[in-house]
Amino acid sequence: MASWCPTCVAGEKVFKQIHNKYGNNVQLITVDMDPLQDTEQDLKDFQRQYGGEWTHLIDKEYELTKKYKVK
Repeated sequence: MASWCPTCVAGEKVFKQIHNKYGNNVQLITVDMDPLQDTEQDLKDFQRQYGGEWTHLIDKEYELTKKYKVK
């Protein structure tokens, strides 16, 4: 995801619905894959506005992007 991405905002809202329904029975992780544009503060603002109490992180070194071949 990226904080500026409308599709990602929509996806985060779905994650929030899942989290509200299933709580800690489902492990959610949001990964920001645009470290060149998004800062830690951008991610915190994104989480506060759209997300919930699950893990949000930035793939700073593109490790997950490469491992899972995300484009």
